[in-house]
Amino acid sequence: ARHLFRDSDQQDAQELLAYLLDGLHEDLNLVKVQAAKERCKAAAKKVDSDEEDERMAQLEREKGEEYVAALTWMNHLRRHKSVLVDLFQGQLRSRLSCSVCSHQSKTFDPYLYIALPVHYGMRTLEDALGHFLKEEALTGDERWRCPKCKCRVDAVKKIDIWKLPPVLVIHLKRFEFDTATCRFRKINTKLRTPLTIDLSPFVSAEQKGSMVYDVISVTNHMGHAGRGHYTATCRHPVDGRFYHFNDTDVQEVQADDDEIITKEAYVLFLMRQDGADWERQSISR
Repeated sequence: ARHLFRDSDQQDAQELLAYLLDGLHEDLNLVKVQAAKERCKAAAKKVDSDEEDERMAQLEREKGEEYVAALTWMNHLRRHKSVLVDLFQGQLRSRLSCSVCSHQSKTFDPYLYIALPVHYGMRTLEDALGHFLKEEALTGDERWRCPKCKCRVDAVKKIDIWKLPPVLVIHLKRFEFDTATCRFRKINTKLRTPLTIDLSPFVSAEQKGSMVYDVISVTNHMGHAGRGHYTATCRHPVDGRFYHFNDTDVQEVQADDDEIITKEAYVLFLMRQDGADWERQSISR
């Protein structure tokens, strides 16, 4: 990936993180030959989306929603099994509801990080989480093709957090396109949050582990859209103190949410308080 770092081009920290984690996962993935065989089988046998939707709906009626979610997760692990999956991947539930016939379609999808939109009216991280999880009306050009009605209809989309990983990565989407200037602009809103946060109000399913998370690291972006400087604030795993890393300069900072999570916070790393148990539950060992 040398081409990514030529000519002093600016690289987005979140995009680089996703690129590195994906690359590490591919290198450490314990599923090799089996994955290639499954991809060939999938290419040879295309399943009609409407038939698959009905099959999963029938399975949910017979076995329950948790069974369908677990089955989807196990199918994911048949192709992706690494320490990166153990640590960083969770599961989202996406629901689409038809406004005409009330038919509901559900999917359970893995995620590596959660991207939260940031607006000027927001004050806390909880505000951003609430906005991410609120219902979205699909109308006009965004209407959904209902498998029951067999046509495009107005619908309601809802995303829920179904499974939390031991380490939750949150990307704060601070850049938006300004139609007045035809340029991207940065939203420098500070989202307040304590260094220990209970995520249970934002999760839609029971979890095996604790839903209380500690902020352990923050990637900061200073500057404007298109150009800036990245720093990091991290908690030391031994002494528990926070340090600010700015190129070669390293300074201790007070373990206070105002000092750790500033208006420059761009990517947050949260660790589950019982995160040490991840090795016991690991599927990659």
